[in-house]
Amino acid sequence: MTVMMFKKDLIDKILTGTKTMTSRDKPLYKVGAVTNLMANKDYSKATGKYIKITAVYEKALGKFTDEDSRARTQKQ
Repeated sequence: MTVMMFKKDLIDKILTGTKTMTSRDKPLYKVGAVTNLMANKDYSKATGKYIKITAVYEKALGKFTDEDSRARTQKQ
């Protein structure tokens, strides 16, 4: 099983549903994959929570918009 690392404040947002998207430099994750949600070195301990990858697409980092985020949240 893979691990997806986040800062503590982002993990809290993921668990409450206010953060529903993330971007990664490399395409490591595939749709349907379940990954361990883990805090990074700033808060290094496992959360015991898992997330499921529901969509993967390629987009330049500077091209993400608030509308992208809202559209993804409404589809879930």
